[in-house]
Amino acid sequence: MFQQVYEKVLTVRRERVRRPAEPPARAPDAPFLRRVSFACARAVYNNRLVLFRFGIHMITLLLPERFWYPAIWRISKLQALVVRPLIGLPVLRNDFRRHALGGWLVNTWLKVLASIHPRFPLPIRVKGLETVLAASRNPNGVVICSGHLPLVDLCLPPLVESNCRPTVVAAYTPEWTDGYPVWGSSERLPIIEMDGLVLVKMRSILRKGGSVAILIDTTSCCKAYSSNTFRLAQTVGAEVVFMVAELRKDGQILVEYLSPPDPFCRSNESMRRNLEALQARVDSILQTPKYSAGRSIEQTRRLGQKLLHEKPRKKSASLS
Repeated sequence: MFQQVYEKVLTVRRERVRRPAEPPARAPDAPFLRRVSFACARAVYNNRLVLFRFGIHMITLLLPERFWYPAIWRISKLQALVVRPLIGLPVLRNDFRRHALGGWLVNTWLKVLASIHPRFPLPIRVKGLETVLAASRNPNGVVICSGHLPLVDLCLPPLVESNCRPTVVAAYTPEWTDGYPVWGSSERLPIIEMDGLVLVKMRSILRKGGSVAILIDTTSCCKAYSSNTFRLAQTVGAEVVFMVAELRKDGQILVEYLSPPDPFCRSNESMRRNLEALQARVDSILQTPKYSAGRSIEQTRRLGQKLLHEKPRKKSASLS
């Protein structure tokens, strides 16, 4: 009897070993319409500049020059209504341009327009230009800084028109071989590339009494800032001025030049206050619900303390 039971157990074990493993259950496919919508959204997102260029050609072909910007502003408002519900899609979920969507859309339209037709009118309202004019009298130079905001390039035309143009513009993209474009005009500004020796180049320009326009945030969404520019201003004795641009509800563009709490960055504490002031103004423009005013100041305070105690990189050389 025991021998029969033993043989049955061995037979069952052999069958289990020889039995092929069942394939894993296949996950159900996503609905067809959902997959098609994702594919269409991804195709439009990847080829958006082609669509913008086509739209610019149509606007400039059918409308007079004075109606170019009003048409772009109204089209951007309609685009924002369509794009805002689609932000939850995976292709757009992590895009930093989710905040201030209208401003980023107008920024893209104007960037394409400036590459095709350099000269066009813009409804810019300037505030605080006297701050830059007063700082330009400093014999040790001026540092005009901001973050990667929408329409921040429109801070340059008022400076050019007031004969207070920056000596150079620090930029990451070396694609402009003939200078940094000034939107709305055919003017070009000299460029220095944002490499490891950019602070040394800035120091040489500031010691000659020149001015530098630079974006000091380390990311493309104004979430982290570098204090190296403030350290350079403290060493050279240059004056710091903030510049920001904001798209108003009526379509007008407000360009504002601000004086930080300590324009000469005399101490680490004053540099921290400058970072807090810039972060608070940027948050008010981007209207980011994730970073309220109080919380952004606290985050910037911790970030500023961390950056101010960092050792300079070897490529940055000595600034003394």
